Amino acid sequence: MNKIVLLGAFDRFNYGDLLFPLILENYLHDMLINGKKYTVEYYGLIESDLSLKGGKPTKKLSSLFRENELKNGDTIIMVGGEMLGATWYRMKLSLQANNVINYTYKIASKLIGEPRVSKYIRKRMKVKNDMPWVIDPNSFTPSVKVIYNTVGGSKIKQTNRQYLSRALANASFISVRDNTTKGNLGNIIDSKIDDVNVYPDSALIMSDIFSKELLLEKSTKATSTWIKREKPYLVFQVNKHIGKDKIDILAEKLHKIHEYTNLDIVLLPIGTAANHEDHIPLMSIKTKANNAKFIYLPSEENIYEIMCLIAHAKIYVGTSLHGAITSLSYNIPHLAFTDKITKLIEFIKTWEQGEELIYTDTQNMEINIKRKIDCFNYEKSNTLLKELKNKVYMNLEQIKKVIEQDTK
Repeated sequence: MNKIVLLGAFDRFNYGDLLFPLILENYLHDMLINGKKYTVEYYGLIESDLSLKGGKPTKKLSSLFRENELKNGDTIIMVGGEMLGATWYRMKLSLQANNVINYTYKIASKLIGEPRVSKYIRKRMKVKNDMPWVIDPNSFTPSVKVIYNTVGGSKIKQTNRQYLSRALANASFISVRDNTTKGNLGNIIDSKIDDVNVYPDSALIMSDIFSKELLLEKSTKATSTWIKREKPYLVFQVNKHIGKDKIDILAEKLHKIHEYTNLDIVLLPIGTAANHEDHIPLMSIKTKANNAKFIYLPSEENIYEIMCLIAHAKIYVGTSLHGAITSLSYNIPHLAFTDKITKLIEFIKTWEQGEELIYTDTQNMEINIKRKIDCFNYEKSNTLLKELKNKVYMNLEQIKKVIEQDTK
């Protein structure tokens, strides 16, 4: 029996990364369970267990390179996310809870450069891949397949170009989630660029897997009670980097949004891992807004609760790409709370080309939110959603065929 390895950043709490293995596992169910053809294992950079938050326990990546861990015909799937631009330095910072160690790495990066720090971290991790989420199948003695599933690469560092070119040239299948990523790869794998497929992020089919009713059952009593009031609400999310300097103005804006739209407001932390840390600005905003009764901030981290709150919302506004993808999946209006996050804006531009109002600034939030709700065409959006979901299934079907092919 061959093995399917699902490899991704589900060793830290970031909503989108935790979704990917659930989506793939569900689609490959007949291969994994009914057919008894394959077993599945989950790998992150480190050993972890976020199952209480809806995630999957992971083995550490270094164990994948041990002798006899893989055999001929096994498949490694890079599950999705902003994988092609990630560096060991950045990934280590996102995993490291010790601020002193993080500070040391940051100082070292300034003194000797990020590439040298990344090289040091890779050696400490005892792995063979120069980039965390890019693996050359030739790194293994057995003949294995490596698949990239709707990965992102909105920003790819030139220092990784040679390794990236070699590893992707040896991949069995590559799909990316937006046109910008494919364009960035054009200068790196020119001879194979026609083999790179552009499909929507596979998380888009989550609404086919998790009904709104099921999500309510999986949510905490506090959240399900909030939703069952049947009072319309807005979901707002912002990461630490963008939100930290806007605490006062956002707290003021919440009151104006509530008055102007008559919507209650959920402050929703979607990523709490280092370098995301949504909970930090959102908690400060809630306090600054005098803990108003129309504001709800969940007390627990759980991917089903995040999905549920967005699925039942009137509108989603935030910096998270997978917050926007969740709202799109459940046919909920959404606005990016930035025009600076490339992966978020490029995904919307690639797959929602008919949308005129795609982001809002702070100053005009209440006006843009009301305008988005009033102008949102649910029927048109639902038609687009069906088309995009069909593309996701086309991508997953191709992946399934590659898995079942005999390894050369």
